[in-house]
Amino acid sequence: RWTTKKGRLLGGKPFDKTKLHNLLTNVVYVGQVRYRGTLYDGEQTAIVAAETFGNVQELLKQQRRAKPTAKRDSGALLKSLLYCAACNCRMSPAHTLRSGNRRYRYYVCSRAQKHGYAVCPSKSVSAGEIERLVVQQVCESWPQIGAVWATLTNNDRRNCLQQTIERIAYDRAAGTLSVTFDSDGVERLVQEQESDEETR
Repeated sequence: RWTTKKGRLLGGKPFDKTKLHNLLTNVVYVGQVRYRGTLYDGEQTAIVAAETFGNVQELLKQQRRAKPTAKRDSGALLKSLLYCAACNCRMSPAHTLRSGNRRYRYYVCSRAQKHGYAVCPSKSVSAGEIERLVVQQVCESWPQIGAVWATLTNNDRRNCLQQTIERIAYDRAAGTLSVTFDSDGVERLVQEQESDEETR
């Protein structure tokens, strides 16, 4: 935390993974500057030994190679609907590749993603399991939707949930899953289904 000449207080916020990575890879600390992708000797004095800095870069490379990269899953059923109840943060869909190139899908708390898993009691949850539980609640609460669910495409299923659900709160510590329905959205969807059946 520091104060500007004008008296403004800046900084003092906790590090997240992005800020920490920027710190560990900043060549300014070894007396260099980067300009248009090229490194030059800077006017500032190095405060980190070049050998130490190089060792850190090698460790970061090894970590990237060893750990499968989590990728966003744009086709996730609960995208933008699922929240971590403990942190009140959105849980984002992601996936990693496991042995045999099998894809493991999950949702991860955005706070845990930015500040580390230690800060969040929910952390992440298997996508298949939580999607199954939500769909079960939807179909049990609205039999009209349950009657046609198996015939819907993945895109139609996602649109259906987006239209009928306001928010889903997942609390791993308490073992609870709370679904808040949008009753107006459900009514519109049911009316659309009834209209389609009459047309057929």
